[in-house]
Amino acid sequence: QSGGCPAAVHRLVLLVGLMVGMTGNEYLKRYIELQKKGWSGVRTSKTKRKAKYGGMWYNRYNNETEVLIAMRKNFGAKPWTYPQPVLMIATYGEDGTPDVMNAAWGGISDDTQISICVSADHKSTKNILARKAFTVSMAEAPYVKECDYVGIVSGNKEPDKFAKAGFHAEPSEFVDAPLIKELRMAIECRLVSYDPETCRLVGEIVNVSADEGVLGEDGTIDPNLLQPITFDPVHNAYRVIGEKVGNAFRDGLELR
Repeated sequence: QSGGCPAAVHRLVLLVGLMVGMTGNEYLKRYIELQKKGWSGVRTSKTKRKAKYGGMWYNRYNNETEVLIAMRKNFGAKPWTYPQPVLMIATYGEDGTPDVMNAAWGGISDDTQISICVSADHKSTKNILARKAFTVSMAEAPYVKECDYVGIVSGNKEPDKFAKAGFHAEPSEFVDAPLIKELRMAIECRLVSYDPETCRLVGEIVNVSADEGVLGEDGTIDPNLLQPITFDPVHNAYRVIGEKVGNAFRDGLELR
C-alpha cells in the first residue's frame, strides 16, 4: 500500500501486528519506526521461505503464515530516472579546436529533435551558440574512463581536453561540428534554440551515423555490438544496457 497516508500505514501495521501476534507496545513501536524511515507500507522482519501471491509476500515460519505488505520508501524530490543516457556533446571552438562534454539530462523530444539540459557557463554551450551545430555520440563501455573524464574537467580550464581524453575528431558531413572516431554512433544536429533560464538546448537531428562495426545482420545498429552505457544517478555509476526482453508495439497487443 502506498501514498504516504499515516492512517493507511497505521491500519496496515495494525493488521500485520494482529496477524503475527504483536503486542500493543510492539505494534506502536514498529509503527513509529516505520514512519521515521519514511515507509509508506510495512512488513515484518521474519524472512523464512518467501512466496509471492497477489502482490503480497507470504512467509512460512514454524508452520505459521506471516503476511508481508509490499512497501515503498520515499526519497523526496530527486533527479532519478532509469535509464539515463550518457550523451557526449562534441563541438568546435572559435579556433576550430574540438571540444566534448558529458551530459545525462537529455533525450528525444520530437521525431527530428533532441533536447538536452546544458547550463550556459559550459564551453560547449558557447561553442554551440557560435557555430549553431553539435554532435551527440553515445558513450560506450570500452571508453568509460574517457567519457567520464570529459564530464569532470571543464573546457573553460582545459582547452584541449578532447585530445587529452585520447579522442580523435573527424568533421561531420552535415553540420559544423566534429564526430568522435572512437564512439561509433552519433546524432548530428543543428541548433534550434537555447534558453539560458531553463538551460534547455534543442537540436534538429540532421543525420544519425554509425560505424559499420556496430551494424547487425539486418543492417541497423545492434546495441549488443555498440555497448552503450547508461548513467545510474542513484549510485553515481555507469551500466551497460542489458538484454532484449520484449518487442515494442507488439507484445502489448496480447492484452487487447
